[in-house]
Amino acid sequence: MYRVLELNLRIKPKKRLMRETPETRRSFRLFNVIDDFKREGLCIDVDFSLPALRVIRALDQVIEWRGQPVPV
Repeated sequence: MYRVLELNLRIKPKKRLMRETPETRRSFRLFNVIDDFKREGLCIDVDFSLPALRVIRALDQVIEWRGQPVPV
């Protein structure tokens, strides 16, 4: 019938496989410090949580290594 009326065939949606117990996924955080001028990654910190003290410590390490940015 579809060919006679020149209709597209109906596409059936795929069935999803159901697992017995779903796996719990843990989200993780990324903290990236990137130099836009040189396109260089200065610091990448990955963990399940990134408290403020850890971010401050990472920024202090970048400042010690590269120096403090100068405003233009």
